[in-house]
Amino acid sequence: MKTLIILAALILSLSAHAEDKYYVVFGQSNAGGIANYGKLDEKLSTATDTAHIIPCWKGGTELSKFMPSYDIVSIYGECLKKIGTNKISGIVFWQGERDASRLTEVGTKTPAATNWMGRITTIIRTLRQDINQGNIPVVVVLMNDKAHTKTFPYWKSIRNLQQRISAPNVMKVDSSPYEFNNDACYPGDAIHLTETGYEAISMEISAQLTTK
Repeated sequence: MKTLIILAALILSLSAHAEDKYYVVFGQSNAGGIANYGKLDEKLSTATDTAHIIPCWKGGTELSKFMPSYDIVSIYGECLKKIGTNKISGIVFWQGERDASRLTEVGTKTPAATNWMGRITTIIRTLRQDINQGNIPVVVVLMNDKAHTKTFPYWKSIRNLQQRISAPNVMKVDSSPYEFNNDACYPGDAIHLTETGYEAISMEISAQLTTK
């Protein structure tokens, strides 16, 4: 009986300290990859805390479509709706592949890559303001340093911009060392990771977000 009482007390103690933690994952299909294949929520969970991923990704989408907007049909507006009143413990951004293509600004010949830095900076700053968490940890995943074909002429430019991001409590994780697929859609271009790759990079992202 004494053992059962002690066990019950221990369970109640753990329950009292249990906490749901929410993390926003923002970007293109690789962002979905770390959540779905990389099991990022499991990596971020602990014995007493349960991590939940708030999905704010859309595959094959340029950064201009993620810009702050309070229309709930926009990617950003829908993301805010999903966040609701939950306190966020961290944000992950993995975007840039679409902007590294031959995409140009609407009605011009200006490469979309030209405005990538200004846009990502605005998104991070505004999202922090909108959720009233000005110093929330942010991880930006850098696109890999693999050789890319003429399909993505601005790949190196976007990666260089990602390396230059500098803001308080914004960390970077380089995807280069991890295992990539040879995508059938983009022969010769390492765009998406394997499941093993997503699992491994999710571990590093988790470590960055949870290191005090």
